[in-house]
Amino acid sequence: MTRKKQKTLEEKIEQVKNFRPIDDTFFEVLADDIGVCQEMLRIILEDEKLVVKDVIVQSSERNLYGRSVRLDALCILGNGKKCNVEVQRSNKDHHLKRVRFNASVITVRDSQTDDKFEETIDLIVVYISEFDIFKRGRVIYHVDSVIRETQEKVDDGLERVFVNTTVKDETSISEYMGCFQQKEIDNAKFPKLTNRVHYLKHEEGGVNAVCEIMRKYSDEAYKQGEEAGKEIGKEIGQRQANITAIKKHDYPLSCNEGSHFGRLYRVRIQHRHRRTPSQSQITTDRIIHHRVSSPGAGSVTERMRGKQCKSENMKNV
Repeated sequence: MTRKKQKTLEEKIEQVKNFRPIDDTFFEVLADDIGVCQEMLRIILEDEKLVVKDVIVQSSERNLYGRSVRLDALCILGNGKKCNVEVQRSNKDHHLKRVRFNASVITVRDSQTDDKFEETIDLIVVYISEFDIFKRGRVIYHVDSVIRETQEKVDDGLERVFVNTTVKDETSISEYMGCFQQKEIDNAKFPKLTNRVHYLKHEEGGVNAVCEIMRKYSDEAYKQGEEAGKEIGKEIGQRQANITAIKKHDYPLSCNEGSHFGRLYRVRIQHRHRRTPSQSQITTDRIIHHRVSSPGAGSVTERMRGKQCKSENMKNV
């Protein structure tokens, strides 16, 4: 087996040069720095005293039924709150429901069996998108729970903040978000972001960190494709086995199918003198036809197989 040639630093730099902060692969390594996250949240949440104590990047969480969700950056704040930061480039999702789902997963994960509801965590969700979700021409939107009749805000422990990189309104938030679309950043107002991007794109340790994340995602994608291929192969194999069993008249019938063919048999006995053997025979094509015409029946492939069986039976008459 030939060993792959190791890439030079220059080749790796070339590989990562087109990444921007809004790209989720790059954001993972970018946000893996408390200083960057603290600077970002102080600007977006407009709180100069905000403190980030810890950051967990790209953690996979599952709900009670096994559905997993990947969190971009979960920040632990100094006041005890948690802030989940997500970046989103695609506009082919229901963003509000995505935020609600992810928030519920975090809440359940951080709850203990005997916790009282007043002990439920306070959570802030910051959703950074490459488009204006609400199409109202604003760079930032705060979505609150309110009493409809009085328009009073209700504090349920969840804050939702939607911010985008598209709208330009001369504010610090807009200027900061504009940096998320740039491949190279040099802005003295945002030193943590500027220095981190330079490190990840031009210094060996940073470049290697980005390349490692790229390799991880590539391996995950390959594994998912391999597993999906195996599942498809199993399904095709099972369908073929079912068709073979039907042809051999050895197919296990459900209660509904048994009842159906019982009726066919009684009709055959009652009208035997008026029917030819080929007409009265309960053939495999009827089994297939019954299966595909019933609720929850088989696929188009099975219907095609049924026609083939019927053709073969007619030839044998």
